[in-house]
Amino acid sequence: MPWIYVDEGWRLTGLLRQCQSAQQDSGIYVPSLASIDRLLSVLPNNDADRQAVHRSIFKRDRQVTVQTEDGLPIALSAREIKVLKLIAEEKSNQEISSERYPELNTVKRHACNIYSKLEVKKRTQAVSKARQLGLIS
Repeated sequence: MPWIYVDEGWRLTGLLRQCQSAQQDSGIYVPSLASIDRLLSVLPNNDADRQAVHRSIFKRDRQVTVQTEDGLPIALSAREIKVLKLIAEEKSNQEISSERYPELNTVKRHACNIYSKLEVKKRTQAVSKARQLGLIS
């Protein structure tokens, strides 16, 4: 499921319905009717549903944004910040996984995203830069 559409998808409902109708008439199926149907089935149908989805998305994935010395923004999700704090406590990926996440690969993916966003290659560099930027103490 392409969840990126669900995050903001309620704004796409009208467009998806137009695509659905056009595809049924034309026989062109990109994206597939099944994909459109799946998206429409999980998108909110009214304002109350939209607000509930919006609140749950932002509750789940709050971001912390800071600016570098060059003025470029760096945004880390709340989960990435949690992983970064545990890395700063010198915990291994395995230890972080056993404390917070069911899968070791989830921790590795968060760490990889952190390194990429902070433009570093090592855990120690990530912690140092995060402290310098005020992401962690």
